[in-house]
Amino acid sequence: MKLLTKSVFAACVLAVGFSTSALRAEDSAPKEKPAKKQGGGPGADRLHQLKEQLGLTEAQVGQIKAIMEDQKAALGALREKKLEEKEARAEMKKIREAAQAKIRAVLTPEQQAKFDALPKPEHKGPPGGPKGEDKQ
Repeated sequence: MKLLTKSVFAACVLAVGFSTSALRAEDSAPKEKPAKKQGGGPGADRLHQLKEQLGLTEAQVGQIKAIMEDQKAALGALREKKLEEKEARAEMKKIREAAQAKIRAVLTPEQQAKFDALPKPEHKGPPGGPKGEDKQ
């Protein structure tokens, strides 16, 4: 009888141990990130940051969104041209500077001062990625 009691007790302890470790594994599983609003992406994040940091009106948000979409389209068209890296970088810089100037024109003088003080977004590599290197 003692052996049967010990066996049942051991089985219960093992069952509880396994179930709690399974629950812990479930809790530590990575949580899904909340879905972004439609039209998300880096441009949407940047627009949201500008809206908060500069106190943009809805009209300004609409104008800046259009400027950012034009910039994105121009950069996409530039990628299609398959230019040399140096030339592509120069063209990308022109496109970004033109977009920044257009955004500044939409802002009030107070917003312009804040905009000028903001860190500029980082831009990674030439269009189409680095040449002669395998990405891994």
